[in-house]
Amino acid sequence: MNKQRIAPIEMNPDNFRAIGHHLVDRIADFLDSLPTRPVTTGESPSEVRAMLDASRLLSDLGTDPGQLMDRGAACLPHHLRWAARQRR
Repeated sequence: MNKQRIAPIEMNPDNFRAIGHHLVDRIADFLDSLPTRPVTTGESPSEVRAMLDASRLLSDLGTDPGQLMDRGAACLPHHLRWAARQRR
């Protein structure tokens, strides 16, 4: 059975720009910090999943786009950065 979204996605252009700029700023800050970060945080995959609450499902009713972007950006510090370090 298919569920229908009860709450439609509503995002005006200004809100979209603000969320997008915030995400780009977070990624740029992360990339800028790579030379001073360790290659890995040393956390196990299960520790990272628990920290990010990766088992939590997205709501069938929709989720605030800003929260989704923040949740995705929270993953940045926890991935293995060997490739980025090799290029510098």
